[in-house]
Amino acid sequence: GSTVGSCNNISVQANKNGNDKEEPEKAMVTPETESPSATEATTAPISASVSCGEVIKQSVKLTSNLDCKTDGIIIGADGITVDLNGHTLTGPGIETSKVGLMLSDQDDVIIKGPGIVQNFQAGALNTGGDSDTISGVTFTKNSIGSFNTGAVKTTIEDNLFFSNNIGVASHTSTGTNLLTNLFKSNDLAGATFVNSATNEVSFNT
Repeated sequence: GSTVGSCNNISVQANKNGNDKEEPEKAMVTPETESPSATEATTAPISASVSCGEVIKQSVKLTSNLDCKTDGIIIGADGITVDLNGHTLTGPGIETSKVGLMLSDQDDVIIKGPGIVQNFQAGALNTGGDSDTISGVTFTKNSIGSFNTGAVKTTIEDNLFFSNNIGVASHTSTGTNLLTNLFKSNDLAGATFVNSATNEVSFNT
């Protein structure tokens, strides 16, 4: 396998094998009772009140910050968008096992900023997803900003990673595209790739 890179302040390790429409009505989505519309994936995000630890099965645009003692937002469907809409997800601390944005075997998901994800063990965790995108998000004060494991063709672009232990970590993943991100003051490394192949690392600073 190979990692093609052009970047600054990034440590790459152990690479082997490897519209102008009227705003929709606001929708309330509660953690334990999901409306029928909440169980169907939609492409256009609707403004929604989201709770910590909630499983999201439709595209949403956040309307408030989240201060979580649990996981932040859990992605529960393929092909949806989570728009942070300028809001902040704050976790209970990097020594916990909590995750800000969790994707488990979900494909074609878009997570987009602006927005901040902070104080989680992992700001974003992508486990086994295919063709997911994270863009325009600030990850700070996490143990790992964005963590891929077993993921395929993840695009991580135009994000800011600062004051994490590690900015981006990729383990046993393939085809990660790390593009035009800014890394600053991450304690251990900007980005690490372990047992990960055919990655592109370009135009990061």
